[in-house]
Amino acid sequence: MTGFWAKPNEDMVRSGCPGSWYRTEFVKSVLRYYRRPVEGRVRVPNPAFEQSDDWLIHEAISELEGWEESAHSDLMEQYRRRAAKERENV
Repeated sequence: MTGFWAKPNEDMVRSGCPGSWYRTEFVKSVLRYYRRPVEGRVRVPNPAFEQSDDWLIHEAISELEGWEESAHSDLMEQYRRRAAKERENV
C-alpha cells in the first residue's frame, strides 16, 4: 500500500535525505503547538495552539494532523484486511 510518497521527487544525492524535513528548526518551532490524538479521532487541546492567532501555525498543525490521520486510517485498514483474511482461513 504505497502511494505517490513512496518514491521521493527530490534528488537525494544533491538534496540530501528527503525525510530530514522533520529535523528542521521550523518543525521544532511548530511542534510545541501539536495536539496529541486520542481514541475517536479527537485531539487533546493544547493551550498554545488554541491561543495562537498565527495562520501559519494553524495550517502547519492541520497539515500534520491530516497526514497522521491518513497514516492511521491506512494502518487500521491493513488490520481489518488481515483480520478478515484470518477469519476466512479458519
